[in-house]
Formats: sequence, C-alpha cells, structure tokens
Amino acid sequence: MQTCLRSTTGAKSFFQVESTRESFATLLKSCARANDLATGRALHFQILHSGHNGDKLLDELLLQMYGKCGSVEDARLVFSQMRHPGLSSWNMMIAAYARNGHLGHAKNTFDRMPCRDSVSSNTMIWAFSLGSNLSAVKNTFDLMPERDLRSWNSLVAANAQKGDTHLAKRAFDRMPARDGVSWNAILSACLDNPDAAQGIFHDCPDRSIASWSSVIQAVIAAGQIHRAVEIFELMPARDVWVWNAIVTAHGASSNPAAAKKAFDQMPGRDVVAWSSLIQTLLQSSNHFATAEEAFQRLPARNVVSWTMILLARSQRCDLAATKSLFSAMPQRDLVAWNALITAHAQCYQESKAIFDRMPAQSIASWNCLITSLSLGKNTETARQIFDAMPQQDSNTWAAIITAYAQNGRLDQAHEIFQTLALQDRQEQGQEPQEHRNLAAWNAIIAAHAQFGNGADAVALLHAMLLEGSSSPSDGSFLGALNGCAHAGLVEESRSIFQAMASDYSIAPRLEHYCCVMEALGRVGQLDRAEELMAAMPYLPDEVAWVGFVGIFQIHGQVTRAAAAAQQFVDANPASATAQVLRSVVLRWAASGAQNREI
Repeated sequence: MQTCLRSTTGAKSFFQVESTRESFATLLKSCARANDLATGRALHFQILHSGHNGDKLLDELLLQMYGKCGSVEDARLVFSQMRHPGLSSWNMMIAAYARNGHLGHAKNTFDRMPCRDSVSSNTMIWAFSLGSNLSAVKNTFDLMPERDLRSWNSLVAANAQKGDTHLAKRAFDRMPARDGVSWNAILSACLDNPDAAQGIFHDCPDRSIASWSSVIQAVIAAGQIHRAVEIFELMPARDVWVWNAIVTAHGASSNPAAAKKAFDQMPGRDVVAWSSLIQTLLQSSNHFATAEEAFQRLPARNVVSWTMILLARSQRCDLAATKSLFSAMPQRDLVAWNALITAHAQCYQESKAIFDRMPAQSIASWNCLITSLSLGKNTETARQIFDAMPQQDSNTWAAIITAYAQNGRLDQAHEIFQTLALQDRQEQGQEPQEHRNLAAWNAIIAAHAQFGNGADAVALLHAMLLEGSSSPSDGSFLGALNGCAHAGLVEESRSIFQAMASDYSIAPRLEHYCCVMEALGRVGQLDRAEELMAAMPYLPDEVAWVGFVGIFQIHGQVTRAAAAAQQFVDANPASATAQVLRSVVLRWAASGAQNREI
C-alpha cells in the first residue's frame, strides 16, 4: 500500500484535517463525488499514520473512492490488505473493476466470493451490461436465488442499452413490481419507436424529468418536432438537458428562429446550451450574424465554440475574418487548423504552407488538403497528395472521388470507386479495411446526381442497400433525391422519400423535401409542388424559396412566380436575396418574357 502511495509522502505537512474517523469518512465521500484522486491519496496517507489504519469503514470508503476516481490498482491494494473483507467490500471491488473496464477481473472476483447476496449479482449484471454482454447478463440473472427490484431494473436496462426492445419489454412485463427506474429503463428502450414510447409514457404512474426527457428524445429522433414541443410544453419541470434538446431539435428542423426563442426562454444556460444555439444558427445562412452575436455574448468560450465560428467563416469564404479569428484563438485543435486550410482553398501554396505549419497532422488534415485542392480546381495536385499520403481511409477515397467529380471528370471518379470495390474483394478473409463504406458510396451517388444522371444515382443507392456493407445515411438518400430532382424522376423520388422514413427510420430534412418539390416542378406538376411546400414540417430557407420560385419560372408561370417571390419577401423581410429575387421576377414579368429563364 505504501509503495503505491509514495507520491503522497509529505502530504501530512500540507494537508491537515481533524484526525477523527467521522472527518476522514466525510472527506473520502467528498473526494469520491468530486473525482478528486490527489486529495483522496493525501487523505489515505494521513489515515495510514493515524490511529484509524485498518478501520473497516474507512477501508471501504477508500476502496469506493479509488474505484470512482479510476485508480483500480490502489483499490485492489486496499482490498488485498483488508483482514476480513465483508460482502460489501467484495461488491465494491467488483464495481471498481467494472466501472473502469476490467470486466474479466470483475468476473474473477465474483467467482472467488465466499458467499454472495443480491447486490453481488446485481453488480455483475451491471458490469456485463457495461460490456454489452447480454448472454452473461441473462445467465447471471437466471442463476440468482432471489431477485429484487434492482435486479429486474438491471435486466431491463441492459437489454435497452443493447437496443433489444423486444427483450427489454418482455422483462418489463414480467416484473413483479416496478418503480420510476423501471419505467425510465423501458422508455429508454423505445427511443427509436416514438409510438411505443408515448404509449408507455401514457401508462407511467409517476413521471420524472427523465421520463419526460426520454419520450421527447424518441419523438425528436423520429423527426416529429411539433409533437416534441407539445410534450415539452406540458412538462411540470424542465432541466437543462431537455431545454438543449428542444433548441437542437428546432435547429435540425431548419427553424433557427424557434431555436433562438427557446434559448431566450431558458432559465439557466450552460456552455452546451450556448454551443447548441450557435450550431443551430450556423445551419442557416440567414442567421450567421446572429450566431456571431451569440458567440460574442458567450460567457465562457471553449475550443468547440471557437472552432464552430471558425468553420462557419471558412465555409463562407471570408478569408480575412477566418485568419483573424484563428489568430485570436487561445487554443487550437486539429479541426481549427483544418478549417484554416479549407479557407485557403483557392490558393494551394497558402493551404500547403498552413498544412506544413501544423503541430500535428491526422488523416483528416490530409483529407482536408485534398478537399481544398478540389475546390480550387486543382485535381492533379490533389491526386499527387492522395498518392503521397502515408495512410488513407474511406474518407480519403471519398474526397478524391469528389475532387474528380467536382471538376467534370466523372469517368475517373467512377473508376476510383470501382477500384475500391476490387480492393474490398481482394481483402476478404484478411483483416478488414473499410474502403468502400458510407462516405465513398455517398460521394459517388452525389457525383452522378451532380451530372444530372438521376437514374444512375438511384441505381447506385439501390446497389448500396443490396450490398448491405454500409447502412445508408440521410446523405445517401439526399444524393439520390438530388439526382431525381435534376432528371424529373417523380415516382423514384416519391419511393425513395417514403423508404428512408418507413424502412430505415431516417427523418427527412428540409433538403429532402426540396428535392421532391423540384422533381415535381421539373415535370410541370406545379400544384403538387406547391402543396408539398405548404405541408412540409419545416420553415423554408433561402435555398428552398429560390427553388420554389424557380419551378414556376421555368414553366413561364409569371403570376405564380411573382406571388412566390412575394411570399419569400414576407417570410424574410430582412433577406437581401428575397428582395433581389422579387425585383428580378417583377422585371421579368414586366418585360413580357414569359418563357425566358431568370
């Protein structure tokens, strides 16, 4: 024990407390709560040199403190020097191992126990659930001679954590009694099934903030933002987490104004709340100034908030502002350096100079350099960088595919994608190296959509789904829908749009709705496009409004185009884009150019 605590020698000279059993116990509990290992070790040193060395209560509190502070070796030494460890000491040692990822040692300690109680088995169930070992959870539960409420709750929670809603519900239904923890555990199992979550929530006899938060989380995950807000308004009390969830949900639904309103109503705002608001505002080009204002008001900025604004400035091609902010940053991470490279996309020499100045470079840094070169129409240099990389990942291949596609070289992009397919086949049976994963599929789908090859984009999406090596993302469907929009493939767009929600539980975003609207407009189904614009559960942004006006314009519908432009102005009176677009449409109408494109 003293060998492990040599670093605290001399602690007695600077850390003096009243040497009573009660004062030591109080301070050890405080160290465990605060995760204060240094102070805990100093206390341990004093206990060793006091009259309380070997006290069972203090030994157990030391064991608990070391386990919670992550020092498993110290906990093990305390346990090994206990003369007659009781059941509670054995359980604490198991918990210390489990909490710090030593599941094998936890199981060995459990097997060596001279006797066990329900706490012992419950602790092992908890340990196995941390390792997502459901079969061990079930075996331990089945072998228990007696099960208490915590045992049942642990079983439900373990299945919920693993995502097995059926087993979680079956265990929940078998419970002889339930408490608030039971109901919250089964609610957490239904986060991907909002209907089931709402049904369970309706039956819950005693709803805590955690219960309300779980059902709101399930509804938000399904894209039912309005329903989430309705439930939120009914809550008798709210914590910071659920406020942040509502702010983020409004952002995900492309409604930054509602996000800002919810943020302004928050009774207490932490760094997460401010970061959520800034990230939400940055998703809309209309609210960049408001995001900058929020950043300036942020009471305590961290590297995340600095980097979010830096990324936004770099994506707006505001080179001077990006460089100024980067220079002002008190701390810079790899993301910040990568954003600065992206901001210099039009100048390879500057990008490369920044890359060379980086204190450390990751694969993401190399990928960012390739992306910046592709934006600068410097495909050949991008390929040279690609070939010179010490290591490549799937995102690297996606970046080079995009580089060729963005510069009009679809054949080369597709050739690289096919090369990935060949590498995947050659590596079967070897250590897996995921090359043609989601990023590569999304890149090639988007490339064909960009070239107007809607049928090919749809075919590639179907090929990805059939291959099954990568689960689709909302970006996969967006690429295919974008191809449908360019080619006017209405039925294909409708089928893809329905499948993403019903078959893959992916909530459509504003961009997905806009693609379907554009597909309808391109083939002249203007009434249906207008109905979709009015019915979609998102507020249109500038891109959506411009597209909406455009579908009437390309069919010579002057009056309807002018009315749509006016709606754009009414919805966004401060938008310069809205004012300019309305002026152009009115001039076009006045000139009588019924069939001329804007």
